[in-house]
Amino acid sequence: MAPTAPSFKHLGGYNRTAQKIMWFGVFALSLIIIVLWGWAFTLQISLINIAKSPEGTLIKKTKTDWDQAFATNKTKINQKETAKQEIETILNQIITNTAAATTTQTNSSTLFQKP
Repeated sequence: MAPTAPSFKHLGGYNRTAQKIMWFGVFALSLIIIVLWGWAFTLQISLINIAKSPEGTLIKKTKTDWDQAFATNKTKINQKETAKQEIETILNQIITNTAAATTTQTNSSTLFQKP
């Protein structure tokens, strides 16, 4: 007689206890993954609060230095503009005085000419 193939009913039967152990393992591994993911997430969230970290103080100091550098530069520019305006005022006074002196000298020289 020829050998017969086993039936699927016989192959499909498995132990209920093994199935419960398998699902407990899946649940336990899933729980471990979720807990570790949550822990990593909280670490990332704590990094967002950078103000208390050394990097945060470095960023704050750099920003302060940057603002001071530009404030100093702005005052220098204002001082240069003020000096430029003062120089223009003095030059205008000199031009006015020179023009008045030239006019007076011209007038006085024409007054004393012999006809």
